[in-house]
Amino acid sequence: MTNILAFLTVFATVASATANQNDNHELDAATEACLRARRSLDGEEPQLCDADQDYLGSSCYDKCPSGTTRVGYGCVSNCPPEFTDKGRTCLKKGEYSRGVGYPWKFGDTFFDSTGMFQRCENDYGEGNCEWYGAVVYPKCSPGFTAVECCDCHPPLPDCKSFGLLPVEGLLCRKKVIPLKSYSPKCRPYEDLVRGRCFPKCRPWYTPGLPV
Repeated sequence: MTNILAFLTVFATVASATANQNDNHELDAATEACLRARRSLDGEEPQLCDADQDYLGSSCYDKCPSGTTRVGYGCVSNCPPEFTDKGRTCLKKGEYSRGVGYPWKFGDTFFDSTGMFQRCENDYGEGNCEWYGAVVYPKCSPGFTAVECCDCHPPLPDCKSFGLLPVEGLLCRKKVIPLKSYSPKCRPYEDLVRGRCFPKCRPWYTPGLPV
C-alpha cells in the first residue's frame, strides 16, 4: 500500500508539471502571435474623443457653445433673429427708406415750402412731415432716427447684450472663440502602442511591449 501511494504521488507531480509546461507554451504562443499580428499591421491613428468633443483633423476639440457655429477649429457667433447675417458682422434689422420726398414743383410759390408740406401731409397726416435740405420728407416712425435725407434707422443695438462685439451704427461683429485641442484616444477594444491603435491582445499580454 505504501508503494502504491508513493507511485500515485510521483505520477500526480509529473502530470502537474507537464500541464504547467503546456500552459506556458500556450501563453508564449499567444503572445508571439499577438506581436506578429501587430508587426503586420500599421495600426490606426487615435480618433476617439469625449462625448462633448468633436474630432477634427487629428485632434479633439470642445463642441461649440450654444448660439455659435463651428468654423474651422473655432466657433463663431450666430446672428440673433433681430439681425441680418452679413458674413463677419450682423446688421440690426428695421432700417427703411422714406423715399424721395416731396420736392418743389411747378405751381408752388417760389422759395415757399407750403406746397411741399401740403402734399406730404395729405399722404402722412398733419405734423408728420419735416424739412430736410430742399425737400420735405415724412418723419421717421417713433423710436427711429433719420439718417441723412432718406433713411430711418431703428435704435442702435447694444451689441454686447446679444453676445456680439460693437462696430458702428447698426453693425455688430461676430465673436470668434478659439478652442483648445486635446489628444484623441484609442477605442476601448484597442491598445495605444507608439502612438498607434492596435486591437487588444489577450488579457495576459502586457500592452506596450516593443513590436
